[in-house]
Amino acid sequence: MGLHLASLYLGYVWLQPILKSQELYAIMLTLAPLTALYALAFARDVVREMYAQQSTKTVSLNFAVLSIVVVTAFGFALIAVLHAFKEGISGNIDDLKVRLGLVETFLGAFIGLIAESLFGPLPDPPQHKNDPAA
Repeated sequence: MGLHLASLYLGYVWLQPILKSQELYAIMLTLAPLTALYALAFARDVVREMYAQQSTKTVSLNFAVLSIVVVTAFGFALIAVLHAFKEGISGNIDDLKVRLGLVETFLGAFIGLIAESLFGPLPDPPQHKNDPAA
């Protein structure tokens, strides 16, 4: 999550002087959903663990290393894409949006694969007595 927050910050600092406001907001909004996903998943896990007497959740070393390496690589990829645009290496604003969208999509897919293993399943929604689906 740290690199994602860094990409939001660096994106703003690097791109604010060279983009119009609407373009800058579009780029920031491209980066925001996964940052929010990380933050909410982390907060949910922290709250759940606050009330647990002892955590028994463990993952294998391979899973931990893979998760750390992949998420870190994607975080650096976001920063590299932003930096390349800032330096004029990578095309126009539309190219930037596409590249950020690709990195965010692949990272989101990976997080979707591992989220339940890291944070546990979502609880079932409460059933109401008058609900015909119950």
